[in-house]
Amino acid sequence: MVELTEDSPQVMDQLRSPDMLSCSVLDGYWILYELPNYRGRQYLLRPGQYRRFSEWGSMSGKVGSLNTMACSLNPATMEKIILFEDRNFQGRSVECSSDRPDFQSQLSRCNSVRVESGCFMLYERPNFQGQQFFLKRGDYPDMQSEGFSTSIKSCRMIPSHRGTYRIKIYEKEDHRGNMVELTEDTSQVMDQLRSPDMLSCSVLDGHWILYELPNYRGYWILYELPNYRGRQYLLRPGQYRRFSEWGSMSGKVGSLRRATDLY
Repeated sequence: MVELTEDSPQVMDQLRSPDMLSCSVLDGYWILYELPNYRGRQYLLRPGQYRRFSEWGSMSGKVGSLNTMACSLNPATMEKIILFEDRNFQGRSVECSSDRPDFQSQLSRCNSVRVESGCFMLYERPNFQGQQFFLKRGDYPDMQSEGFSTSIKSCRMIPSHRGTYRIKIYEKEDHRGNMVELTEDTSQVMDQLRSPDMLSCSVLDGHWILYELPNYRGYWILYELPNYRGRQYLLRPGQYRRFSEWGSMSGKVGSLRRATDLY
């Protein structure tokens, strides 16, 4: 057993083991990373007991690093989204500060949303399935008129990320063919990859939003043009050997953007 009170870029060095199979979060909120130096898949740890790794959402006990969330000292600044049944923030509501795989029993429809802090991905079906919608901090009083679906059944909290963003994209499945590494937003993936398709990728750092159409035609166009276009997909740190693994029916990709509320 090891007790930590500050960030640890190399958990294995302190635990003397490649695995961390359980933990107790006594104070604050922590982000757990599968790889050292705050890289790889991320998991939010809130105060409480975790008797096995599946309880924080992992498929294994592989842990590379841990860091504290600065906002944990002030719960008011934690990631928070409120979904309302009716327009203009009326009717029944559901509040989320972490992943929620299914809230259809609490909310029959979603006509308005308020994101008080952080970024979230909304899904049309339970268990993070179906069409996805990226929302950052702000008010959305009428989801339908803004081009969003009113059938929202689950949501995923996107952990705040500090540091660099890195993704490798490939023109063929299984990480083959032409490869381009990106560290910034790109409005025209085809120009970078020299291919109309992106069939696999490796997300090394941070979370990314993938758009089917160029020029970020999706959620963000809500602020610049009358009607947003293009399906969106959340890419979390990890390996994607084929487009079906990020939920798409094809390898058609127009643009990529970092999942952050800093734009």
